[in-house]
Amino acid sequence: MTSLFPDFLRALVSIVMNIVLMVTLLQPKYSRKVTNLVMFAFLVCDFLIAVFCYIHKDLTLLSKLDVVIFIVTCIAMKPLFQDSFMQWLFSFITIQNIGAVVIVLSFLGSRPLPGSIYANTLLRLIMFFSISIFLRYSIRPLYRQIVSYWNMYFYMAATICAAFLYYFIGSRNIVVTLTEEAVPLVLLILVATASYASIFHSMKTLSREHKLQEENLKMQNGQELLRLSVLSMQQQLAVIDEAARNMSITNHDIRHFNNTLIELLRRGEVVKATALLEQQVLKHPEVPRRYCENRTVNAAISHYAGLLELADIPCNIKADLPEEIPVDSLELSIALSNLLENAINALEKLPSDITPRLYCTILYREQLILEVENTCDREIPMDEKGYPIAHKTGHGIGTKSVLAFAERYNAEVIYRVCNNCFNVRLVL
Repeated sequence: MTSLFPDFLRALVSIVMNIVLMVTLLQPKYSRKVTNLVMFAFLVCDFLIAVFCYIHKDLTLLSKLDVVIFIVTCIAMKPLFQDSFMQWLFSFITIQNIGAVVIVLSFLGSRPLPGSIYANTLLRLIMFFSISIFLRYSIRPLYRQIVSYWNMYFYMAATICAAFLYYFIGSRNIVVTLTEEAVPLVLLILVATASYASIFHSMKTLSREHKLQEENLKMQNGQELLRLSVLSMQQQLAVIDEAARNMSITNHDIRHFNNTLIELLRRGEVVKATALLEQQVLKHPEVPRRYCENRTVNAAISHYAGLLELADIPCNIKADLPEEIPVDSLELSIALSNLLENAINALEKLPSDITPRLYCTILYREQLILEVENTCDREIPMDEKGYPIAHKTGHGIGTKSVLAFAERYNAEVIYRVCNNCFNVRLVL
């Protein structure tokens, strides 16, 4: 058993580093505790299989079982992560390709070295660790932004994987295959390296385009803010003018009503006076609800509350905001409007068997807190910063506008999905 220790150590290094690569590239759906528990179970099962093969001195069987484990793991673990299906496949195949490259290079590189058994393990550890660091700090920041090109990337990664599997599955003796097929395997590694370099270069290019789009969006948001400011001023002037005319008419009517009421009371006709008052109460229009003291924000809330009422969507709105707040009221109204509009759009797309509901809270107590929550029927993919990922061109503009507002005022924005509810909380 002591003679097998180097083999066990090598297997443990490979399995642990594969788990590290998974955590680096994939985005867990559940808590860290649940993810770590599942990963530990995977480590134990994989390690026990490796121990079995090493005890029976069948490295060829181990190489083939690794492929089976890869396929089973790929299927079984998908529900634990929130990556899209094609992104998931690309990530898992990439991990498999990295494993194949490291196995080949560590085997070939350790052959001429003293203590080749331990040298193989050391080379694996160095290569796995270097690749994981590169992926975490150079690739992962770009990884979450690429949402429309996984099909193209998948085909390239799958082709490379199929080429490696040809040697590993078709081998009758894996040690002999790695020795005799060293040249074509190294050439395959060079092709794989060039292919992934092209993929990563493509990711960088797309990331630059993404940043340019964000800059353009900020400029468009600035122009939109100016346009909305002008429009808001025009609407306020129109409302003031309409209110002045209505007040003049109301004052005229009230004067006639009061004169009539006084005359009836002088005559002692109390019944008629009472009837007249009751009639006036019934005719009096319902006063629009006032949600908060801040008129601009109140107008935005009133508009979307009306849309929710028309759509027959239950809502619970709590607003306590003074007229004077530490941010521009119009900009806050636009951020709030974007959140409410996104929530209403999501609620309108819910299946008929799910009851839509919206909660909105905005208040100012030393800190300004804005929170919008709506029911949802699916997981919302998030990037590494915890922000929703837009999967379609032209979508996600409202979210970007909210994030731009938060950045301007150094506010904290938290998105989360819990118990079939999508929640956005902004704290300033």
